[in-house]
Amino acid sequence: MFRETAVVRGAILHKIAPDLVSHRVLGANYGIEKAVPFQTGVHPVPRMSQGPDGVLRCTGVMHWFAKKVPSL
Repeated sequence: MFRETAVVRGAILHKIAPDLVSHRVLGANYGIEKAVPFQTGVHPVPRMSQGPDGVLRCTGVMHWFAKKVPSL
């Protein structure tokens, strides 16, 4: 089956027929890596870089859409 669309398919099935989906457990984490504005004392200095807009950014920050949970 298509693992990349499993979360979306599960959400649609849950809305269409809530009693059809009995468990919602992710088998993997889903997210993207992004650069956010750098905050001194919050972000490590080695991850600081200057973006094309001149703003200091912290690279390698993960933004999670959905996280894996232990099996039921």
